[in-house]
Amino acid sequence: MKILLTGSNSRQCGTAKVTSKRIFDAWNLCQMMKTFADVDFMPVSKETDFSKYDIVVSGFGGLGSFTSTDVLKALYAIGKAAKPVVLLEDWRCPKAIATGLKSTYAKGYASFLEKDFNKSLSDGSKFYNGVEDGSIEPEVVWQGIEKIIAHPEDIKFLIPAFSWGDKGIVAKIVGTKPENILYFDQTPYVMEQQNMQDVPYDSSRMKKFVYCGLTNQDSWLKKRGIKDCTDCFGHKPYEKLPDEAAVNHKHSEYLGVVVPEYYHSGSGWFRVRYIYGAMAKNVFMISENDAGALGVPILKGFNNYSDSEIEAAAMETYEAVKKYIPTKEQTCKNLEEQFTNA
Repeated sequence: MKILLTGSNSRQCGTAKVTSKRIFDAWNLCQMMKTFADVDFMPVSKETDFSKYDIVVSGFGGLGSFTSTDVLKALYAIGKAAKPVVLLEDWRCPKAIATGLKSTYAKGYASFLEKDFNKSLSDGSKFYNGVEDGSIEPEVVWQGIEKIIAHPEDIKFLIPAFSWGDKGIVAKIVGTKPENILYFDQTPYVMEQQNMQDVPYDSSRMKKFVYCGLTNQDSWLKKRGIKDCTDCFGHKPYEKLPDEAAVNHKHSEYLGVVVPEYYHSGSGWFRVRYIYGAMAKNVFMISENDAGALGVPILKGFNNYSDSEIEAAAMETYEAVKKYIPTKEQTCKNLEEQFTNA
């Protein structure tokens, strides 16, 4: 099997520097695919010979974002591919398709050409890579958009996710069939990269929740009634942690971890805090959808529970998460089977 992996930014095109300071989903995906296929991990242009690939995996990113300036190239690859798989690496991607890309398609090709394809910066240069040098053709990019919006039932979508959860939740958002949602579980790769270890339960830790994330979740924390017993990191106005190692360590200082609710909760979308929290023996403050899908208890604070109840909930959570952690061999085999049947 020969696979092309490309996307909307340097991380998805194999040109970014990979370090252990952060998690690189596309790089982990590439390592997984290399166990069963010949993989080219690279940017594309009109010089790319798409006919030699059995599968083209192309990462989608929202239009207009400075973090996705290769998105037209990614859509070009989808337009060119006979068998495209749309990689939705970021948790915001399904909604970006359901709203932003759908709106672009509804406005028609002429509007896309003027407002998107030929979008310029203040210095007059083109916003998107591949436009100024003529390395992609707008009509093929439009064909890629058309495949995603008008014919989503005919293509596959690939998400980073655990094996638990209902992938039909994501399917409904992007408008396709549940069987068209493929997933890759990078957990064993991330655990190795971040040197995650089992941390013994310790009742003397801070009897609070910790939330480490890039998005502010204060309103959700207030809604759940735990804002006053939660320490936040990673986003304004709170302290920024230097790397993933610091994030990992932070969980072992607390008894609980916040796992905020996202619009596709219950789908099993990959969030590393599930693993950090479980390995640190944290109890979870989690949405009902995610708790039900994973099978973990929800502790609404600490004051109403005894020390033994908190420890029991932490160990129950650890066992629930641990049973879904695959080996590298298992997760690669699972992905191979999905691709073979795609």
